[in-house]
Amino acid sequence: FQQALDVTSNNIANASTPGYSVETANLTEAPGQSTGVGFVGSGVDVQSITRSYNEYLAQQVRSSQASYSSSNALATQAAQIDNMLSDSGTGLTATLQSFVNSLQSVASTPTSTAARQALLNQAQTLAQQLTSYDSQITQLGSQLESQLSGDVAQVNTLASNIASLNQQIAAQSASGQTPNQLMDQRDKLITQLSQYVSVQTATESNGSMDVYVGTGQALVTGGNAAKLSTAAGSYDPSQLDIAISGGGTSADITSEISGGELGGLLSARTLVLDPARNAIGQVSVAVATIVN
Repeated sequence: FQQALDVTSNNIANASTPGYSVETANLTEAPGQSTGVGFVGSGVDVQSITRSYNEYLAQQVRSSQASYSSSNALATQAAQIDNMLSDSGTGLTATLQSFVNSLQSVASTPTSTAARQALLNQAQTLAQQLTSYDSQITQLGSQLESQLSGDVAQVNTLASNIASLNQQIAAQSASGQTPNQLMDQRDKLITQLSQYVSVQTATESNGSMDVYVGTGQALVTGGNAAKLSTAAGSYDPSQLDIAISGGGTSADITSEISGGELGGLLSARTLVLDPARNAIGQVSVAVATIVN
């Protein structure tokens, strides 16, 4: 019971510790002592100390974390484009309307030098704004690619640390002990990993935990960690592709990455930045063609 009190004391001390799982001392009846009239009970022994942990619930937390991080990254990128284009006073719609109004003024008073000059000024303003938009979108794209590289580096660091903890957990589990503290540390790292990419896990018989990303690509297997890397895209060198390498092989998993900040950034590139850049180009060509 002194050991049980120690476990309770430890739970109280770690009540505010991030990632700590409450522990329970599991008691079992101690072997009885033989006497002349029969066996007399000897109380209880501490059979094991286990933590309150549910793999299903942990996976739900990671899934929710990955979904939130992905949506947040996508929304952040979309908001920047929206703020740039949709301002009622200085956005593209306002500039186009001013240009059309100046055209109408020239049509109404074709001999007016002032109307002609105003049209030229509005045309120059529109051209400069379209060029500025393209430059800003390109800059946002560069920032996104830089953030992708940073996130990949974070994933590699977390994967390496998880693999190291797997080795320690497997070694201590082999001696019959349950390293609760190391398992808590590992679960915390996997939860942090889910901020960057969706993860799935599978526990091995020796206590180590395998981690998979994308559509089932192994990021951590036992004590070994694969490595993510970035490379210039085959279709657009300014955009990075993500590959996973391990065991002497490498595979492009850009299209398989989902969830987490990485998934959100890739979605923003496909659903926000590229369409915005294309739309600006289409508007430019359309206005030039119609005016000419």
